Amino acid sequence: MFVAQLARKKEVNSAFFYDFEVNDEGKLVRVFWADATSRKNYSHFGDVISFDSTYTTNQYNMIFAPFTGVNHHLQSVFFAVAFLSNEKDESYIWLFETFLRAMGGVAPRLIITDEATSIKNGIDKVFPTTIHRLCMWHIMEKVPEKVGPVVREDSQFWTRLNSCVWGSETSTKFELQWNSIIIDFGLEENEWLTKRFSIRDTWIPTYFMDISLAGILRTTSRSESANSFFNRFIHRRLAFVEFWLRFDTALECQREEELMADNRSIHTTPQLFTPWTMEKQGSEVFTYEVFEKFQLQVLAARDHCCVQSITQGVGVKHVTLRDRSGKVREVCYDTASMTTNCSCKLFESLGIPCRHIIQVLRIENQNELPSCFIMKRWQKRCKR
Repeated sequence: MFVAQLARKKEVNSAFFYDFEVNDEGKLVRVFWADATSRKNYSHFGDVISFDSTYTTNQYNMIFAPFTGVNHHLQSVFFAVAFLSNEKDESYIWLFETFLRAMGGVAPRLIITDEATSIKNGIDKVFPTTIHRLCMWHIMEKVPEKVGPVVREDSQFWTRLNSCVWGSETSTKFELQWNSIIIDFGLEENEWLTKRFSIRDTWIPTYFMDISLAGILRTTSRSESANSFFNRFIHRRLAFVEFWLRFDTALECQREEELMADNRSIHTTPQLFTPWTMEKQGSEVFTYEVFEKFQLQVLAARDHCCVQSITQGVGVKHVTLRDRSGKVREVCYDTASMTTNCSCKLFESLGIPCRHIIQVLRIENQNELPSCFIMKRWQKRCKR
């Protein structure tokens, strides 16, 4: 019945994609599908994707494995879904090869997954050029059970660990803080934490702040929101057809929310707080949700960003600034190409210009954001 349902979808719309495999006894072992809208969304937002195979299984003990991303309103968006009967290497290799066929042979630039070795093996074989990172949320979720009751009840431990994991801006700072926590809480013999430290460059943000857009999928809230979304309809051991009905309803809800956000972005004007042309420009091109983040940077540039020094090099200006946090940042401004980069790496990781770059552009009498700072994926009409 389930496969017949997929076949009917394909008949109605030829852009619907599905594939499945059965074993020698005719038992369904793998199934994958992606509808026309999901495939179109991938063409716009598929540069960074999240793949998760940790969800509750259905009544046939098959693993539910969705591919998700983030749209121009910072909402979770589906690209494809699969059920697998096991987590062997060949299952993931089949799945990733099928995904690649569904998406016209275009591999994601970055994929975030849980720690399963079989997933890593599948990615290495099918997506050899894709950057692979681990989901911080899944790792941090395991910490309480791995450190024991005494440590997990200590609020100081969590304050320090969160500061270390989320707040470290350099690898040196992270390593110093991590080692200090391990010693202070007597965790030197904890094998699980030792292993997490050995693979720190795959899940700690400071090690991949240069990867464009990594920030949109590394946050706890992103995985939490996807998790709560899926749990609305997969918390029970469902039959395939019942799952399909629930999933289809949830998908319609998700797409309705995107349409409402589109309508708000296109037909309403956010309140502006400065007379700066740059802020007005941002309100016209960015979606409402992205503009809110950009506007915070504009206000911080106006209120809290002080230039400490300007050094003129050959074709490059080095501007040192201090903001309210007390941290000193350096912005390099190429006077010929007008390209700018900042040591805080906000633009590299989130795709939104930081307060320091905004301040330097104003010093250079650049009233508008150069086009290199307006990412297509954050624009109101990015799908047009």
